[in-house]
Amino acid sequence: MSVAEARLQLHWAVQVLARFGDAHVDARPDFSHSALTWDPAARRFNTEADAAGRRLQFDPVDLTFRLERAGAEAAEFALRGRTLTDALGWLAAIPDNIGRLEIGGPDVPAHPVSRGAAFDPDPDDAAELATWFHSAHEALTGLRGVWPSASPVRCWPHHFDVAILIPLDTPEVQPDPEKARSVGAGMTPGDATYPEPYWYVTPWPYPARPDLPALPAGAVWHTEGWLGAVLHGADAMLAGPEGIAEYLAAAAEICAGMAGR
Repeated sequence: MSVAEARLQLHWAVQVLARFGDAHVDARPDFSHSALTWDPAARRFNTEADAAGRRLQFDPVDLTFRLERAGAEAAEFALRGRTLTDALGWLAAIPDNIGRLEIGGPDVPAHPVSRGAAFDPDPDDAAELATWFHSAHEALTGLRGVWPSASPVRCWPHHFDVAILIPLDTPEVQPDPEKARSVGAGMTPGDATYPEPYWYVTPWPYPARPDLPALPAGAVWHTEGWLGAVLHGADAMLAGPEGIAEYLAAAAEICAGMAGR
């Protein structure tokens, strides 16, 4: 399993959606207006709709952007073989007052596509990543059923992970969001910590002296730089959907008991 090259290219592609959210969706303090959602039926990323009913979408397999517009035919742009500049120019040229979006400075690993190279990820690797995102949406939606207070399932474009946040304190109990206890759970398609996809569940705040309980089979504790229960991609594939659900449920319970201890 080696999808790092496709992951880096797709990470840059979704920055177009994030900047659309920044520019056109009403801002929120947690920056969720720039986050994405996964459409499980169409298997593509979506922005939220703006006040005019417009929504920008991206299919990570066929590399197509799609702008949905209320009362008008959707506009599409095929990214394969084209550049970020081309994509931004297409969006700006649509007679719908989108404007010219700027991609500068996102927290995204450097890659030639950010400097003008054309997008051309391996189609099989792109399809594998789409499967990871789809599985993450399904599994985290299931975990939300166990924790009704959890946030919506979102893809955060700065890290390119799909995640939910489970608050453990109400604002009345702890008004400072930096100190409020919570559990984060999600899937990243790879990052500086591990280059291949993996699942994570983390407690917040980190316990002062963590006692690391046993985890479900295949999961391990990550302790360098951050603390969390990790299920690596190869182990997740062996576990299957039921095993991933068991890992998420058990790790969330464990991390909830550790948060801020």
